Amino acid sequence: MLILIVYASKYGAVKKAANILSGELQKKNLSNTSINISDLSNNNIDLSKYESIIIGGSIYFGKIQKSLIKFCKNNKDTLLNKTISFFVCSGNEKEIDNHFENSFDSELLDHSLTKGYFGYEYNFEKMNCLYKFIVKKIAAINHSEYKIKIENIKSFVNKLNKEMNGLNE
Repeated sequence: MLILIVYASKYGAVKKAANILSGELQKKNLSNTSINISDLSNNNIDLSKYESIIIGGSIYFGKIQKSLIKFCKNNKDTLLNKTISFFVCSGNEKEIDNHFENSFDSELLDHSLTKGYFGYEYNFEKMNCLYKFIVKKIAAINHSEYKIKIENIKSFVNKLNKEMNGLNE
């Protein structure tokens, strides 16, 4: 089974989480490819060779990146015929359910095998002045923080692996 991880990363936290996710999938002998959709000039990805697609990004002002929303909208019919899962990175864990609901199509969420919260990172060295100001006000921190939740990623992979094996029986 070939898995595609499609993610959007602005300051690098989601990229780090996607890399950890990829490594954990490989430990389960699950072949995968990762694509940062933010790096593509268009939103076109050939999904035909992938059996499973994992979609993830970070939450900004309560929503996922527009490139992921566009990817999901443009590929909805294909995604509904694949095994899909979602993950988000966010500094506000209490709002995770709302973040999923506000960011992704409800039909796609209902079709997904699993959803995961992978933590967050605030990298002040990479942020522009406006975003630093917003993070300082909303998150009440004034320094970089690395809070990627590796155990959550491992649990996500274990659940995904179990669910996918159940589908193949």
